[in-house]
Amino acid sequence: MSEISSVPDLQEMEVQAVVDVAKEIVEKNKTVKMEQLFNIAKKRLKLNDLGIKRILKYLFDNKILIEGSKIIKSEVLSNEIRGMIFNFVKIYPGINFSALRNNLFKEFDKNDTNVGTGQIIWHLEVLLKFKCLKKVEYKNYTLYAPYNMDSEQVVYYFLLRDKINRKIMDSLIENEPLKQADIPKIINELKGSVYYHLEIMKTEKILKSEKKQDAGAIEVCIESNKKSSIMEIFYDIENRLHKLNEKYKFQKLETKETISEQNIKQEKLEKVTENATIPIIKTNKLLEKEPEKAEKPIKKEKKEESKEKIKIV
Repeated sequence: MSEISSVPDLQEMEVQAVVDVAKEIVEKNKTVKMEQLFNIAKKRLKLNDLGIKRILKYLFDNKILIEGSKIIKSEVLSNEIRGMIFNFVKIYPGINFSALRNNLFKEFDKNDTNVGTGQIIWHLEVLLKFKCLKKVEYKNYTLYAPYNMDSEQVVYYFLLRDKINRKIMDSLIENEPLKQADIPKIINELKGSVYYHLEIMKTEKILKSEKKQDAGAIEVCIESNKKSSIMEIFYDIENRLHKLNEKYKFQKLETKETISEQNIKQEKLEKVTENATIPIIKTNKLLEKEPEKAEKPIKKEKKEESKEKIKIV
């Protein structure tokens, strides 16, 4: 256990001996209680009272052991479901609960594992209690990340997974600074939506803007004192998304082949129909050509577009 190897002013072997006693208690399906653990360790181990109390304080303060729990930290990730949750959050730090749950359900379906939302919440709470994971509150979102990750970085991971935010960042990396008014055209997104995303990233100190006195235009660039860490997160996300695209590339090709096969069958059916002596009446309305709908005039951007929610891919 990595926590034990860095115990200040305590002998690693003595700490491990106390942890082993706790393991025996848990294996009997009993809860770990500090008083009971103290009494057993006092009888079995050749340690004085003060030494045992110091070890117990360290173990409970650092959540290696938890009062009233049937789990110890070294065994937390041995559970399959907790292991999946932990690994998923590790790969996608800053993920919110709904996205975590939906992706886990897909994995559980592949493995024929029957797990409900309640079980995911329970296992997630165990990971939080033992400081394997942490949660960060951001606006109306609760974000999950590895325990040692800086909270600011967690928010950056969350924001930079948004498609429009990534498009803005990509354009700035190539050609910063950019005039704010030009960005919607460059990334081909609606002005209201782009300005909304820009303001969020300015508020979180990812981007900054400056008004040029001579031209009167507002220029946007990446925050200089955080540029290296922001760029590192951005490229990390891009790399992970690229791997996901590669993972599902073969599946997409299979889908295209299936559509191609359907088209060939349709062509054969049409040839048979042309050569038939008896007219074929098509009763399936889905095969009939729908009347062309009149094009609606394009409306001006609404103010509500500026309130568009962050979309995470």
